[in-house]
Amino acid sequence: MMVNILFSILGPALEGEQLDQFSAFGQWATINERNGRLLFDAVAHPEAVTQAQQALAAIGREPVIIGAWNQDGTPVPDYPLNVAAWLDVAPDDVDATDPEAPVYSRPVGFREIHRWAGWEPKQ
Repeated sequence: MMVNILFSILGPALEGEQLDQFSAFGQWATINERNGRLLFDAVAHPEAVTQAQQALAAIGREPVIIGAWNQDGTPVPDYPLNVAAWLDVAPDDVDATDPEAPVYSRPVGFREIHRWAGWEPKQ
């Protein structure tokens, strides 16, 4: 069974050998960069989460797991939602009521935007 994980790491983007090593743990997509941290949405086996976290820590990337969800959308108990970590790296909210003049603001809470890597829960 796969889980969906939101997490952040210190930048810059992974390249070369680091990218190859990290890609072995699952599918992932970069969602945002803010204040030197990269936000990722990933899909992986639960055991790969710990392995990836250890590998990223070993190369000085300071991984922070923001939350993890099962395929049915329920939270993974070992990874409670870390709202503060989310707010540190979350994309800006956009009010596009007026498409000619969108208004950007920083989020004040978590919004369910995980699964950006193209993975959807089973119905």
